[in-house]
Amino acid sequence: MKKVLIDIYHLPQFNFFKNAILNFKPEEVEVFCVNRGKLFPVIKHELPGYNITCLGDYKHNKGMWSMVFKIIVPRILRLFQLIGRSQYKFILTANYQANFIGRLKGIPNIAFNDDPRKFVFPFLKFSADEVYLPPFG
Repeated sequence: MKKVLIDIYHLPQFNFFKNAILNFKPEEVEVFCVNRGKLFPVIKHELPGYNITCLGDYKHNKGMWSMVFKIIVPRILRLFQLIGRSQYKFILTANYQANFIGRLKGIPNIAFNDDPRKFVFPFLKFSADEVYLPPFG
């Protein structure tokens, strides 16, 4: 059975996706996240019985370059290994990393993002089939 993949990067993103996740049976969805603050323990506690995979650890983040080369690039490579075309029917994220892999492997995907930084949006626009942003005032 193909599943839905939901990739979460921050605790507020988990709060945004939590009700959507709970509408799926545990065998219909997989949740990927990063080890960032209390995100992983909170997700495990709030979603008992769901498959949660932690990829990347922010304790290694010492600035922009370490974030890129110790977290983001290794995480994208690991996502490429883990995400199979026949395994997932849809990818839903609040960042661009899993969307990028979905784009490469032909898996439909959507990104919801509230990051107003100019360098993030081009990645999202390239990677995701659809991008939803809140109005920035």
